[in-house]
Amino acid sequence: MIEMSLDKVRARPTSHVNLVILKSKQSNRYLPIWIGPVEAESIALRLRERELPRPMTHDLMDLLIGDLGARVESVVITDIKEDTFFAKVILESGDSAIERDSRPSDAIALAVRSNAPIFAEQGVLDQIGVEFSTETGLIESIAFDWSSLSMEDLGTMLSEEAENILQQAGEPAKRLGHEVIEPEDIMLALISETGCAGAKILENLGADLKSIKSKLEGLSTINQKGYSVPLQFSASSKHVLQLARAEAAKLFDVLIESEHLLLGFALHKEGQTSQVLREFGIEIAQARRAVAEAVSQWEISPFASP
Repeated sequence: MIEMSLDKVRARPTSHVNLVILKSKQSNRYLPIWIGPVEAESIALRLRERELPRPMTHDLMDLLIGDLGARVESVVITDIKEDTFFAKVILESGDSAIERDSRPSDAIALAVRSNAPIFAEQGVLDQIGVEFSTETGLIESIAFDWSSLSMEDLGTMLSEEAENILQQAGEPAKRLGHEVIEPEDIMLALISETGCAGAKILENLGADLKSIKSKLEGLSTINQKGYSVPLQFSASSKHVLQLARAEAAKLFDVLIESEHLLLGFALHKEGQTSQVLREFGIEIAQARRAVAEAVSQWEISPFASP
């Protein structure tokens, strides 16, 4: 077993996805675990040392364990099967040890209240753990190869915002006479969604969205055609989505968001969109930093100020 520390909790309102992120005390390996909103709030409240007038469920459980003369000795993340994590809580009562199966979220919520150590089985880390780079500030090693995912698979990994952008990408594709949806069509749909995170990050990096739009449209020969069926995504567009999914994973994000699409565009070196972004001074390193900074606003760390 590997002893872990609680690195942060993330509650992302845009996709309603909540994560608790554990870090190995022996290495730079991290373990992201998807949890429910109630459990995320419970862990976050404890990290912020917020006192409530009445105890929440995990506070009550911790008090009852103490009243019965026991204590939480440790919690262990034991397994993951079909994207479901399993854990156990180990209680110490006198000379006896009691083990109970638990959801990881409940186990961790109890651990942070009792200052109990958190462990993970090596097999869990081998299956879904990721490696952190001290040089780049990002996750470098991911066990799963996202390049093997089909468009159908990728479609199930989109946030509502990203899904809307892809649905809207058919409009510029048809207007510009493309027979398939190219990356530049997706980018045009993204910058048209001025309220989305990807477009905001572009603006924060000093890019002019109208100028990018004009440049991208100028690269295409407008050729009106009558399309009666939805357009398919090109191989280049699929590659952008695969890159975006990998970048999402490096940031512990479960779903592809608009900001991950932006990173996918910047990484797609052979595409026109990447060339246009570079012309406007958008490089992958600065884009990654900007996205990481944007994501951090939804994170609560044990070392952060309340």
